Amino acid sequence: MRGINITNIYIIDHKEYTYNQLTQSQIIYINSIKNLDKYNQLRNKILDSKGDEFKCVIKIEFPTQKTRVFDNLGLELFNFEL
Repeated sequence: MRGINITNIYIIDHKEYTYNQLTQSQIIYINSIKNLDKYNQLRNKILDSKGDEFKCVIKIEFPTQKTRVFDNLGLELFNFEL
């Protein structure tokens, strides 16, 4: 499956969470302000340039949506706002 090796980390109040660690209210908050189109463009750009099986971590800081992408060695690949 395309992008299965991408892990999203959500940063809220300077704390990092995986999706499974988010509370229902945090999920509602994130969904109310996230820019899904820009996220999908970023994700597709990564997969198109690195391959469908590429392993990486996407860290998204809320509410700014500052986004950083790291490879599996922890090296930062991208840094921008969605």
